Amino acid sequence: MKLTVVGCASGMPSANLAHSCYLIEQSGHSYMFDCGGGATSALRRLAVDTSSISDIFISHAHPDHVSGIFMFLQMEYLKARTKNLIIHVPAEFGLPFEEMLKAFYLFPQKLGYDLEVSVIEDGSDFDDSLLQVRAIENSHLKGHNEFLRSHNYPNRMQCFSFVVTTGDGKLVYSADIGELDDLKDIMSDADLLITEGIHIDLGWLPSLLIKKDVKRCLLTHLPDDFDRVSAKAQFAKLGYTKLEYASEGLTLQID
Repeated sequence: MKLTVVGCASGMPSANLAHSCYLIEQSGHSYMFDCGGGATSALRRLAVDTSSISDIFISHAHPDHVSGIFMFLQMEYLKARTKNLIIHVPAEFGLPFEEMLKAFYLFPQKLGYDLEVSVIEDGSDFDDSLLQVRAIENSHLKGHNEFLRSHNYPNRMQCFSFVVTTGDGKLVYSADIGELDDLKDIMSDADLLITEGIHIDLGWLPSLLIKKDVKRCLLTHLPDDFDRVSAKAQFAKLGYTKLEYASEGLTLQID
């Protein structure tokens, strides 16, 4: 299993980085996790064969995790893609997403390839015999529930982390989370944890990584001015020396 970082910017647009987007390759097949702004251009810069991507998993509907999907679909249309594509989205986003496709003139009947929208609920499992993905709902958006009630919005505030397993190992992609508790039940024995660094207290992360026997941790979704040197030194001081930082084009092998 091979990971390629396509986009890793924080919620604030970066002059040099695309927003959240991660590519996993397994046995000649490719799977994408999130598709934030600028991801399609980054895929082009990295010379990714996008026709090999069979499934795209969207963690939640914040723009920095999903806004690039429309440009991706347009690119595949212009490239005359023929291979089927499945986009997995939070259940609350399923119908709005299909309406947005029509609003963007991305009519599925005209794309030239079969596009399927599949919805995710907590505990949803995907298994194509090469790769298994379990979606675990986290608390990233739950702090907005009172605001939604007061304004009578229908949003369910769904955000998912993903546990990816193959015969080669286990990868966990946290996406955005609300607190470290969101990781405790899914990160155990992970060969690689990809977790964001702006919505959690990083001071408590090293001990949790050690306790849960996480082999490597890739910290992502960081602001441009984040002090990477100091943070890595602090992790090492607390006993965790397998911290790495996401950057465009970074590839890691999980075996």
